[in-house]
Amino acid sequence: MLVSLSTNCLILIWSVFMPKSSRKSLN
Repeated sequence: MLVSLSTNCLILIWSVFMPKSSRKSLN
């Protein structure tokens, strides 16, 4: 359960922190 919460938080922060930056970096 803790792992799931941590992953969810990380994904949320990542999406909010770099929405378009992540796409450019991936591409």
